[in-house]
Amino acid sequence: MEIKIIAKRNMFIIFSLIIVLFLLGCEQQMFVCPDGSEVYESSMCIEKTPVVKKQVGINNNEVKKENVVVEEVIIDMPKEQQSPKISENQEHMVEARGKEGIYPDELTIKVGDKVTWINKNVDGKDISITFQKDGSRKFINSDIILYNEEYSYIFEEAGIYDYWVLGYVPKAKIIVEES
Repeated sequence: MEIKIIAKRNMFIIFSLIIVLFLLGCEQQMFVCPDGSEVYESSMCIEKTPVVKKQVGINNNEVKKENVVVEEVIIDMPKEQQSPKISENQEHMVEARGKEGIYPDELTIKVGDKVTWINKNVDGKDISITFQKDGSRKFINSDIILYNEEYSYIFEEAGIYDYWVLGYVPKAKIIVEES
């Protein structure tokens, strides 16, 4: 029974701390403008110019001097926006059809491109794809790709990659060129 009470008390303390930290994080920061006024954003500061004396005519014979305060509002205009860099990396789709082969069976891409295989095995079975770069003894194996599901791989090294669906004869090739 004591353990439950201690656990409830600890949960209450943790919950209270989370609420306090959340509220502290939501506090807005105040900025002090050169004229001494306080605002929530520095861009809201208003710069006042000196008092200007202006003459206002009441009637033809009287001239009244009036104090006018001119307020100048400074608005921070956003700097010219540069368009974001559009990634030159491409995505390519390949169908793995099991004993009917791979379509397309040859693909030329750039380093950084992503290739996505979709399992369209005519037998309706799950597959796995094996890659071999430049005829080396190092092989890369995909995860099991369920029927009608996808597997993606981003090619980060240039070279020629031969690959095949494990258990089937047809091979395919991906040529990865430098960007």
